[in-house]
Parts: sequence; C-alpha cells; structure tokens
Amino acid sequence: MVADFQTILNELLNSKEFKEFNKKNNSYYLAHGFVQLNKDLTEKSSWQIGFYSKEKDNLAVFETKPIKLIDFEEAFKKEGHIDKLNLTPDFKTTKQILTLLKEHITKKYSSQSPNSYLMIVQVIDGKEVYNVTTITEAFSMINTRFDAKIGEIVLDEIRSILDLRNGN
Repeated sequence: MVADFQTILNELLNSKEFKEFNKKNNSYYLAHGFVQLNKDLTEKSSWQIGFYSKEKDNLAVFETKPIKLIDFEEAFKKEGHIDKLNLTPDFKTTKQILTLLKEHITKKYSSQSPNSYLMIVQVIDGKEVYNVTTITEAFSMINTRFDAKIGEIVLDEIRSILDLRNGN
C-alpha cells in the first residue's frame, strides 16, 4: 500500500529541510499532496507535497523520499489563488480512501482494468478532497473525488484518454 498522506506530511513538516525553507519562505502554505500508484496501489513514486504563496503566486514542491525541495513551479489554477489545504483530525486516511476507491471501481466499472492511479489531496471548490484518476488498460480515465472528511464521492466520471487529444 501507499504511505499515508498525513504521516508523510508530518515527517516533512518536522524535517530540517522544511524548517530551513519555512524560515526564509513563511508566506507559503500547504496546497496539495500528489502521488502516483501502480495497479496494485503501491507507490510508483514518493509523495510530492506543494506549498503555495499568494505573494509570489507559485508553488514550492517537496519530494518526500528523501525529503528535499524539488523546485518552485508556476501555480496551475484557473484564476485567483490556490486555497489552503487544512488537515483536520477527521480526515480520512489514504488507506481508507483507497479502500473506498477499489470498492467503487470494482462495483461500477467492473469491465475496466486499472493500470495506474494518480492521487492528489487538494481543495477544489472550497472542499478538501482526495482527487483520484484511475488510468485503465483500455485507455480510459476514471476521475473519482472523495470528500476528505467523510469519504463520500463528490465526483465520478469516466473519459477516454483519446478525448484529450481533441481538447475535450
């Protein structure tokens, strides 16, 4: 299985690398966590955790294994700013969300064979979500968003990867 987002985040926040960064860059706040998963839900790559600065309008992205600042990136957003990701004790664990995801995919998309997963913990439309894209062997993308606090599905859609080339 994959390492829990909150556990990895706490390790990052308590690291020497992050504390040094934060002394010089205290306008940054938690914006997202991102991880790629294999078809068996193991980590393909370690978590990347992004911190956003409204002041600088960019993201500082940290790799978590080993902990290091990767780079500053342009913020990918529609307009305005990226909302702060507020973790609370009632957040579902990554494992709980992946269990719900697996049940959902098996039940609703039984004809699809997952090949890999992209998981982002972020704020969308004012709500903290686990935003998971399941990429299937049939070149479909199943996008499932879970409310991070109650585990309820707030978005569920399937699209062909081939639609992307047409700008759909």
